Amino acid sequence: MTATYEDVDYRDIESLPTLLAILNLLVVIPIGYYNMTHGIGFWDILFALVGVYFAWKFIRYIIAANSNVRGRLNPNYATEIISEGIYADIRYPIGAAFIYMNIAFVFLFRAIALIPVIPFFGFLWFIMAKRHDEAMLRNFGDKYKQYMLGTGLLRGSGSTGGRLATSGYGMY
Repeated sequence: MTATYEDVDYRDIESLPTLLAILNLLVVIPIGYYNMTHGIGFWDILFALVGVYFAWKFIRYIIAANSNVRGRLNPNYATEIISEGIYADIRYPIGAAFIYMNIAFVFLFRAIALIPVIPFFGFLWFIMAKRHDEAMLRNFGDKYKQYMLGTGLLRGSGSTGGRLATSGYGMY
């Protein structure tokens, strides 16, 4: 059953990820823009192509995550576990999307000044994802633990083959 926007009480929509996304973009884009490396050599084009690849992943994840309005609800008020669409592979696709976008910014801007900033925001998105998991575990207990076994926190799992390059330390 797919919820529509009419079915959602907007007081239940979680605003913290939106605020983090705005802060993320307001910090990263100006730093990248003012410290950008310019050029049209082979490496510049290669870096731009890699950046476009990660930007495309960001767009795909955002569209997929927002296609199910229940994914935007505050996990403290969740009434069911979303396990269809992108949520069948990734528990927190918004965080994954912004991590990919931050990686894209490094390649698109080619700014050394972004190197310390990007891991900081990646860590904040990871904390946000863990916070989401904790709230869902409180609400659903063992049912959510079973869901966690078949999905990755910020990377795909299962039949998509996304687990091939994941950390062996249970981070994803």
